Amino acid sequence: MASPGKLQERILGEARERAAAILQEAEAEAAKLRAAGSGKALAAAAKIRERGEAEAEERARRIITLAQLELRREILAAKQELVDEVFAQVMGKLAHLSDEEYLAWMEERLLEAVVSGDEEVIVAAKDRKRINGKFLAGVNAKLRQAGKKGELKLSGDVRPMTGGFILKGERMEINSSFEALIASQRDELEQLAAEVLFE
Repeated sequence: MASPGKLQERILGEARERAAAILQEAEAEAAKLRAAGSGKALAAAAKIRERGEAEAEERARRIITLAQLELRREILAAKQELVDEVFAQVMGKLAHLSDEEYLAWMEERLLEAVVSGDEEVIVAAKDRKRINGKFLAGVNAKLRQAGKKGELKLSGDVRPMTGGFILKGERMEINSSFEALIASQRDELEQLAAEVLFE
């Protein structure tokens, strides 16, 4: 039989071994839990980082898009301003045609616009000296040669316009003022002006 000291020592040894095994098992389990927790924490951190990066990218994209839209708007406004200046210059040049050029233009436009030949011609107040009875007599003669009545008359009315005329018939008015002519062709003229100015 073993002595009580040896028995006690053996029991203590087994207890120590068992305690060491339990401790080792607990440490392994704790390591697993730490690893799992760490993995979850890392995964959560990665998701947060990804979401933050995505939000930052989206914010940056929106800022860039807004900046690009603002830049396009400013460029368009600047182009429109230049085109408006070109139209103002065109209007200025038309307004300052020599009498000879202006009367030739008016005659050509009147001959094209006349429907019956007995309409009234309305002009700007400043044109009443140039567009007079003598001028209309010449236009009327050409209308008669073309087979129309040739009875145009200068209206007592005047209209605010830079130049040109308004042809007033019984049931119609044909606006051939500089403003109306430019406005009617503005889209086409804007495109041409933009091509010349910006390409």
